[in-house]
Amino acid sequence: MISHFYAVYRQSGKSLFSNAVFIALAGIIPALLGYLYWAFAARFTTPDEIGVASALLSAATFITLIFGLDLGTILIRELPQSQDPTKLLNTCLFLRSGLAVLGAVLFLLILTLWTNRLSFIAENFLLGLGFVFSSIIFSINELVSHIFVAYRSAAFATIRNTYVAVIRFVPVVLGVILSAKLTGVDLYAAIIFGAIVGLIITFRRQFHRANIPFELQVRMDIHDIRRVASISLLNFVGAIALQAPVSLMPLMILNIVGSEESGVGYIVMTIATLSILCTEAIARSLFSEGTHEPELIKSNLKKSLISGTAISLIMFLGSLWVGDFVLRVSFGKVYAERGTQLLTLLILAALPIAIIQNNLAMLRLQNRMRTVAIIGLTVGVVSLIAMYFLMHRHGLTGGGIGFLIGNSVGAILSLPGIMSIFRASHVPTNPYQS
Repeated sequence: MISHFYAVYRQSGKSLFSNAVFIALAGIIPALLGYLYWAFAARFTTPDEIGVASALLSAATFITLIFGLDLGTILIRELPQSQDPTKLLNTCLFLRSGLAVLGAVLFLLILTLWTNRLSFIAENFLLGLGFVFSSIIFSINELVSHIFVAYRSAAFATIRNTYVAVIRFVPVVLGVILSAKLTGVDLYAAIIFGAIVGLIITFRRQFHRANIPFELQVRMDIHDIRRVASISLLNFVGAIALQAPVSLMPLMILNIVGSEESGVGYIVMTIATLSILCTEAIARSLFSEGTHEPELIKSNLKKSLISGTAISLIMFLGSLWVGDFVLRVSFGKVYAERGTQLLTLLILAALPIAIIQNNLAMLRLQNRMRTVAIIGLTVGVVSLIAMYFLMHRHGLTGGGIGFLIGNSVGAILSLPGIMSIFRASHVPTNPYQS
């Protein structure tokens, strides 16, 4: 069945929209399977153990985010034009692994300072070593998805991520058969197992099927490291700043509004993220297409803006029409009464986010990373300040308004850059030269 899917995918061609669909599915399908994984696991363990597993997973994800330097985005830009992609890929894989080790070790050193519940990981040498190893696996796992996007083969990322999400069920089911209860470490280890199997499939089969020129070699090029690091740092600053409002909103709601409202806000944000994910997937596909066919940048940018805007408007109108009903039926009356306005505002914010992400794609293609950082920092700072003050006055709704304000400011800053692309007779790009 998988072989048939590969054949159909090759025949369908690789385009802006086909890759955008698969980029979105690469996030949506694992999210849905992840929900089923935790729902299944919750029947055979305690909430405390679920908390341990989710905390370990969050820690590994955080290490990947902070110490990964957003190298995946840089690879999307640099790989297609590299004269020695195998060398560049190996350099980035080993650099990513080294950074993951550094992040995991630092995490373990400060672990006992802020949480006693996970201190057993740092106190046990084998568990600590296992956590460092898992951080490497998660970091490489995230990087691999970007490699597929770089070569306009996002369908392979969707298949791989589905493999990873499904395979994690195997050790959990075996654990249920052999033992009455599962620990948090068991659940976390099952997730690592799925990621390892996914990487083995990727390196042994999928890279070859996707025609990605890669051979695992122990080689790192200092020139590549300096080049990638210089580009990646400012891009990383912008990316982290853009993610900060979404990442910190649950904590802000908890501290300002209360724990019950925080639960409502988390559910609403999870639903709204689907709309934002779709617009970001189209922009990421635009970025990839621009590295392969720079002569089509203008037409692809127009398609990306129109489709992203259309999806955002449809989702916004849908939230006005059935948002209350969906929350009421799925989660209950309290969620509908307290979260509907926040849901509508967060989905509406997908409109300016579409403009921002398309502009960032163009800036990255032109190697204007300083501007990427400025726009990202502006959106992040304005959003957080507006969310903070408006939450004190209007609760959850205030948080949604603040988020919308920050991204609207970013869209206004992005519009001149987008218009200049359409006015230019030629859009310059600055590809990697090895």
